[in-house]
Amino acid sequence: MNKIESIKIRMELDNMPDTSYLGEYTDEMSDYVIERHSEKYVKHMTESEIDDIPRRGNEYRFFKPYAAGEPEGTRRYYRYGRMDLKRMEALNRGDWGHIGIHAEARILVNGIGQTVTSMGLYGVESDSGKGYLREIAKEELVGLKSALTELNVDMTNFDDLKDTALNEEEA
Repeated sequence: MNKIESIKIRMELDNMPDTSYLGEYTDEMSDYVIERHSEKYVKHMTESEIDDIPRRGNEYRFFKPYAAGEPEGTRRYYRYGRMDLKRMEALNRGDWGHIGIHAEARILVNGIGQTVTSMGLYGVESDSGKGYLREIAKEELVGLKSALTELNVDMTNFDDLKDTALNEEEA
């Protein structure tokens, strides 16, 4: 029967995250955009006023926040919008990033080593709390267990290897 040799939790950089939940940079003037460097909301600017806004290299001048889905123009939209801009700027500075988390098992199939992985969850903010990252890891282990069961792998040592993987992930 197929046997599990080891289980690991893998966290890796997500190179193509979806950041639309924060907002988007733009050079187009529209209502309810934030001028990036002053962090002030602006609207109804002329082309010459837009041209007067300083730009660093090829950076966009404005940021259109998602603002937690709040209605545009409300106080909450302005407050959340500024938070979104600060979060996006911190991402650009490399203060945090997006990661993917998956569980991985090394198994022996007829004496040949194979690797089986869970589906993985990507787009996770790297500065999320340890408890949240641990919960994701546990969910990925559930997916891995299901995949291994489908492959008719001997599961007698799964729980011990799972616990070891979770403890290593915390270290």
